[in-house]
Amino acid sequence: MTMSELTPFHLHTNSATADVERALPDQAPGPLTHPRPRATECPPVPLLVVVTGPGDVARGLLDAAGRAATAARPLVVSLVRESAPGTMNPILQALAARRRDKDIASLARAARAMCGLVGVEVTRTTIVDKPLRPTRRGRDRALRRRLQVLADTLGAELHLDSGGTGGGGHR
Repeated sequence: MTMSELTPFHLHTNSATADVERALPDQAPGPLTHPRPRATECPPVPLLVVVTGPGDVARGLLDAAGRAATAARPLVVSLVRESAPGTMNPILQALAARRRDKDIASLARAARAMCGLVGVEVTRTTIVDKPLRPTRRGRDRALRRRLQVLADTLGAELHLDSGGTGGGGHR
């Protein structure tokens, strides 16, 4: 009996099992089972590294890039931009804005170059403004909160070097 000769009635009888086994000799006899679905792997959690200045490129970023390369994780770089000067003079504000933009562009180039040397691609670059607070401790605490919110938003692990929120840049 061939498969085309089988009817639904044959499939429900004991003799139909033998007919199917003879019709399909290359398949193992037994009940039909559904393959177990494969467990889907979660994508790796990105690593968020903070760069406040040139010193962080050589220290914190190098360490984070090494961690990302070892664990095959994406790397997100967050550049911290200095706060605007507290002046109402538009000329001074424009000059400070130009200097801040040049500093951020320079840090971004240095970060990409350093990651290229390690063999890690920067998947995303973000800019975080340094908060205005009267004390250094207050600025660092507010910056840390901003960075933690950014890490939570991106679903990333925040990588802070041993110096805190940076340590190599201009304060």
